Amino acid sequence: MTERPVRVGFVGCGSHANRRMYPSIKQVPEIELVAVCDIDRPKAQETAKRWGAGAVYDDLDRMLESEQLDAAVICGSPQMHFDLGTRCLEHGLHIYVEKPSALSSADARKLADTAAQHKKKGLCGFMKRHCPVYQAAKAIVDSASFGSVHMAEVRFSQGPYVKIWGIEEVMRAFLIGQIVHIFDTVRFMCGEVQSVFARLHEPGEGHGAYAVNVRFANGAVGLLSLNALESDGWNFNEVFRVSGHEQWVEVEDQHHLRFQSTTGWLPEPFRAHPILKNQTYEYHLPQVIQHHSLEVGGYVGEMQDLARCVASDAQPAASLQDCVEALRIGEAVWESAQTGREVSLRDTS
Repeated sequence: MTERPVRVGFVGCGSHANRRMYPSIKQVPEIELVAVCDIDRPKAQETAKRWGAGAVYDDLDRMLESEQLDAAVICGSPQMHFDLGTRCLEHGLHIYVEKPSALSSADARKLADTAAQHKKKGLCGFMKRHCPVYQAAKAIVDSASFGSVHMAEVRFSQGPYVKIWGIEEVMRAFLIGQIVHIFDTVRFMCGEVQSVFARLHEPGEGHGAYAVNVRFANGAVGLLSLNALESDGWNFNEVFRVSGHEQWVEVEDQHHLRFQSTTGWLPEPFRAHPILKNQTYEYHLPQVIQHHSLEVGGYVGEMQDLARCVASDAQPAASLQDCVEALRIGEAVWESAQTGREVSLRDTS
């Protein structure tokens, strides 16, 4: 790390930023929150006072001209991520943007290309890659004893979705605004997606369900059950199961891990727990941690990754290019659901 903290300007003072991102930054001593910026100046002033930022702006260009920054954190709409992210990169800053980095994979690619052109690092807010339980599952999947990934089964449910960001089709917005997380986690855990075949059922406004068959580049298959049906609000249920060679691992709601091993091997930090061959190992985070820990949610890990990437040669755990690929999967699912045909993602990147 550098001798001084990474100097960050934060753009966006909305509810998600104040609930998740600002408090996560305060847990990373390698980052100095220099300034906050929002077009709503009173909101920016309140946020700066709450989290200890030294300067307040309601104009991005003024912040960029006035402050000596290393990186910008941008948390708002996809259009904001793309537009303001481009300006920050062109000004010579590394950037972190919440997901998605743009409304389309084409614009997301432009943002990633801008980062490469200016030799700056771009991180995208796929926090599941930083969740301890998903990281443990990834270590299991990557282990020699697990062998190749052969099948993935993913189930995600929540309540009805809404029209956002000017997207008329609610269930297309669902793919871009919510399920892009799942698509990224699929790539993170199982590798590149080769093709998808999707069906969509919409029983009412904002309610819908996708059934998606996936073929991976290594020949493995997957089943994704993705719905906005099963609650009357933002209550999520997420189960991610990967099958390898005579073994399987499953993550539920980012807090529970189940693993059946043919060898008894366990990744850190679980090696202190005894496990027998062919025994199903279960790990559950304590209830208090489930509801209150930003580390468990992966948000602190995102900010730690930003500090590490800015201060060293480290590459992002979740990059702008990763968001391009996740959006491409969502676009293929939408196209397949509309046409009734399998859609290939090969040779179109």
